Amino acid sequence: MLPANPLILADIFRMLKIDTLSHRCLSRMCLIAVLALAGGLNTPLRAQTNHSVTGFVRNASTGEAIPGATVYAVSHERGTYSLSDGSFRLTVPSLPLQLRVTSLGYEPKTIADVNSTGAEIIVELTPTDITLGEVVVTAEPTAEEIVRRAIQRKSANRSRLKTFNGLLYSKLTFEIDGNVFGQIEDKDRIQIRESFSRVMRDNEEDVTHIAIEQRRQSANVAPDNNLLAITNFFSFYEERFHISNAIITTPLADDALDSYEFTLKERRNLGGQTAWTLDFKPYSDLFPGFVGDMTIVSGTYDLIEVRARPSAGTAIRYITDLSFHQKFGEVADSIWTPTYLNTAGSGAVNIISGIAEVGGRLTATSFYKDIEVNGALPDSIYRKEQIFSVSPQADSSTAEFWDRNSPARLSQREESMYREVDSLVKEAKIEAGDPLDEAEFRYDFAPTLVFNRVGGFVPGLDVNAAYDPFRLSLSGQYGFGSKDFYGAAALSARLASWDSGNLWVAGMAFASLSPHPDHDTYFSEGNTVLAALFSQDHYDYFERHGWDAGLSLRQDELLLSTGYGRQRHFSMARTQRSGLVSASNSPATDGSFRGNPAIVDGEYDVLRATATWGNYDVNVQVSTNLRPEISAQIEAHYAENTATGERFRVLDGGMRALLPTFSTGYNPMTLQVAVKAGIADNNTPTQYQFIMPTKLSALGRIDQFATGGPGFFGGTSYAAVFVRHNFSDLWWRVLGLPTYDGRGLDLSLFVNSGLYEQESTAGLVPAYVGMNERVHTEAGIGIGKIPIFISNVIFLGFDAGWTLSGPLGDDFGFTVTLTSPF
Repeated sequence: MLPANPLILADIFRMLKIDTLSHRCLSRMCLIAVLALAGGLNTPLRAQTNHSVTGFVRNASTGEAIPGATVYAVSHERGTYSLSDGSFRLTVPSLPLQLRVTSLGYEPKTIADVNSTGAEIIVELTPTDITLGEVVVTAEPTAEEIVRRAIQRKSANRSRLKTFNGLLYSKLTFEIDGNVFGQIEDKDRIQIRESFSRVMRDNEEDVTHIAIEQRRQSANVAPDNNLLAITNFFSFYEERFHISNAIITTPLADDALDSYEFTLKERRNLGGQTAWTLDFKPYSDLFPGFVGDMTIVSGTYDLIEVRARPSAGTAIRYITDLSFHQKFGEVADSIWTPTYLNTAGSGAVNIISGIAEVGGRLTATSFYKDIEVNGALPDSIYRKEQIFSVSPQADSSTAEFWDRNSPARLSQREESMYREVDSLVKEAKIEAGDPLDEAEFRYDFAPTLVFNRVGGFVPGLDVNAAYDPFRLSLSGQYGFGSKDFYGAAALSARLASWDSGNLWVAGMAFASLSPHPDHDTYFSEGNTVLAALFSQDHYDYFERHGWDAGLSLRQDELLLSTGYGRQRHFSMARTQRSGLVSASNSPATDGSFRGNPAIVDGEYDVLRATATWGNYDVNVQVSTNLRPEISAQIEAHYAENTATGERFRVLDGGMRALLPTFSTGYNPMTLQVAVKAGIADNNTPTQYQFIMPTKLSALGRIDQFATGGPGFFGGTSYAAVFVRHNFSDLWWRVLGLPTYDGRGLDLSLFVNSGLYEQESTAGLVPAYVGMNERVHTEAGIGIGKIPIFISNVIFLGFDAGWTLSGPLGDDFGFTVTLTSPF
């Protein structure tokens, strides 16, 4: 089966790259790259003289639209579905025809001798007589028994579907309101994507191929980004449904009877079988759930229709008014499969309320037709490595093609936008494969600003450009405190790439104000704020000039890199006495910025090597699944002072693990563990020695201490262990305390322990203090997801730690941090 993740509003925000924590709040739409289809592709949508029959399906009693009704041309064996407004368009090769319109809960209706493509047909369906749940029928199962049997038999029901071959129609409309610092252009405020795709799937071999045969191409969407094919139908047969930060149990999950209350709503006759419609709702609002109804047919106990929406107690970050309507079709004798899915929703991201807000509305509809099951599939799909392809002729149709063949009628809003940007109407040519289009040549630039006690205010500019397979990065800064210019230029090239990896070569020249290498775990923007406001600068600095060149190899989650360079190092003095607001109370200072330690000046030849597994360098780890996430890194330096010939070695490594412990329906409770250790030669200069990391008021990592003070403990060897358990906000909601957007405050407990030893013989007074075999241990408590109420993106956290043992004696430390909104 395909992954059970429907295209929803959270995915659209990710597709639009709305970066809620950066000044670059909106980038161009960027989806996965697509490979052109190799070999012949059957395209039955072309080369036909077709006739379109349009109309609406309505409830005869109320006049309301009936979405998801089946509209079938009997004589042509061709059908479609009515959309959310009840409209339909059915394209057939000839007239007249006989239409048969059906929908669960309504009497079928047949319209004979339809012989016109001009006037719209109004089809009114009469609701069928129903038997309410209160009526007792002898030997009929209860609602719970119906669900239990459906759960028991769902695997067998699904196993009857061996192979699938169908033509998929998909349409997505996404509208954007608001703005983020003027970054959203008018032409990008509405995205309409429409396509026909051939989907072939072998469930036994777990092979899927999706080929876009036709797509509506508009000028505000580049062809390489126009890959809509909503083939990953979420099936309510699945166990869990991931929506943004929520993990929702489905009403037919194996444990659904423990999570949902079911009520028999009605029963109907469906071709001689009984179809039961059941209402469902979660027992408790502590965990996310669905409310709605589903229909199950007797005999095989197949699910045939579901209407669902998140329950009132379900808090999905940034998304509201979300609804799903899924229908299953009997594609062969007693084989039912999802054939129709409609998703609608809206949402909003408020970076700063009233200043930087963006919202959107999404509707997505997809359905299959011309379905064949359990037949032979082309041998070519088993030989293809990619699961996604686009026909070379996918964009060659004229606007008339969509006027005749699209099952979806454009709204007035959509027609207005297409008149402006649709390349099929304006003849705005965007050709795939143009060697100079933006898909191949890209650039961006951004101003930078840092503040520290050595350089003072250091404004700068970063420029990045890419022209496959090359990448160029340029940067320049000026330190108003150090009164010096800095800059760097780096050029890299991809030597080779394959499905799961790539090989790069890179070179760089630089003259930079650099932190000591062991400081690279800190969040630089947070350090700037902390230094400017509170005189706490967590970095130590030196100036270095030189060059470096190397190779990097990535294979799946493994990254190997190595390089060699020659660098000239210079000590730097403190130029700033204090920040803008208050002086530091760090034990290593005299009430102002602490001094910047001297280094061993000189010219160094440096050979480096690093091996990384997983996302070791991420500042914040957030888990939305119930599987462990483990990362590790080993880094080695071998260097020589060219003036003295003295050589030294540094080896540093660590492992980080995020272990889910209890499912909450949102991000699970987690146990975070980090283990780190390093050793260096006793003649290792100050700039390469290890430093005990202490927390910043920023996006902090687990492997940092709450107590100890910045730049105080360190040396030539160390070992440290960090353990933290996040109990999520479940405790808050269990107590019934007031929530913000449905969520409460996270609770964490942590214990950290480390030993840093100083055995330096580098010729200078050591800059960092060793612990003399007295292990520093601390414990503390953390509160996260503290709302600031003017933003649903920015949340605060508070960590407080107390020293339990070690050279400090009684000590207390706290930090106010930014935390993930999820």
